[in-house]
Amino acid sequence: MKAIDWIKFGKGSEQLRVSGIANTEDRKALVGEAIALIQKDPKTALKDGYLGYKNYSGFGDQRCDCSYGMGPRHGYIVFDIGRNRDVELDDPESAIYFLKCFRDSVGRPYKDRNDYSREANIQDTFIKMRQLEKESGDLQEWLDALTVDENSDEIVPVG
Repeated sequence: MKAIDWIKFGKGSEQLRVSGIANTEDRKALVGEAIALIQKDPKTALKDGYLGYKNYSGFGDQRCDCSYGMGPRHGYIVFDIGRNRDVELDDPESAIYFLKCFRDSVGRPYKDRNDYSREANIQDTFIKMRQLEKESGDLQEWLDALTVDENSDEIVPVG
């Protein structure tokens, strides 16, 4: 087995967005459809709209592809795949890799700190991890700029 190529995944994640969890066969098939569109023509794939499923009044998932900025007349989008704003698919290989990782991570719940089994969207988790890395770096800089004053035993800025 190979580890996930997080750099390639990140490049794909910068180009595409996936909202929701692909926890049904129809939603998983939609990921495959998005991959096929990108393979066929990356320049036009998902350029004018996103692929999605909506839920309305308990009828379950209903296919609903919409233009960007638009949504269904009735119900709400529960799962969609599209481009990030104003982004070209200039690295279709990474975009496809990202979608395959997303598809293949479905049904692999993780245990939270309370030992509850949870489903996660790998893209959301990746974004949160990047944000935490940045915040922890910012916090580390702040911590590094502090010291304990020898006379007063108080924490003070360095210098």
